[in-house]
Amino acid sequence: MKDQERRTENLTHRSIMNLIMEDLNKIDKKYLELNYGFSKAECTSALSDSIVNTCENLGLRIVREEKFKLPESIRISRKQNCCNVDFYIINPNGKDIIIELDSALKKWSYQKLEYFSEDYNAVWIVWKRGRGNLNYSNFFEKSRNKESDFGNENVSFFKHIIDLSNKPKSWKE
Repeated sequence: MKDQERRTENLTHRSIMNLIMEDLNKIDKKYLELNYGFSKAECTSALSDSIVNTCENLGLRIVREEKFKLPESIRISRKQNCCNVDFYIINPNGKDIIIELDSALKKWSYQKLEYFSEDYNAVWIVWKRGRGNLNYSNFFEKSRNKESDFGNENVSFFKHIIDLSNKPKSWKE
C-alpha cells in the first residue's frame, strides 16, 4: 500500500480520469484491427483493458465487476441485494472511484452510480463506434436533456467515440 501511495500521491480523481480518457482516445481502427476486432464486444474489451492498464501503470489498484450491496429501498424495489459495478478503483488521495462503461444510455447503470455517488466518485463512460465525420451529439445530449433520468451532478459523465474511419472492407455495421 505504501508503494501505491508513493506513486500516486499527486493524483486526484480528475487527473486519474483524464489519464484514463487520454488512453481511451488512443484506441483507434488500427489498434483494434491488430489487437481485438470491431464488434461491440471486442470494442468493449479494448476499452476495459485500457482502463485496467492505465490504472495498473499508475500504480492504482483496480477491480473489475466489484459487487456492492444496494440500499434497502432499492433492494426491495429491484428484488435484489447486490449489484456489480464495472470498475472499482482504490484512490489513495480521496474517495475511491467507481466506473460504469456502456455503449448505450442504460438507466440501471446510471442509477447504480447515483446510489453510490455520496461515498464514491461515480463515473459513467458512454461510448460509440463511428467513422469519418463523427457526430453523436444527439445521442450524448439525451443524457443531459432528460433531467429526471440522468441529471445528477454527482455522477461524472464522459463520452467516448472510437473512430473507425478507413476500416477494412470485411467489417460490417
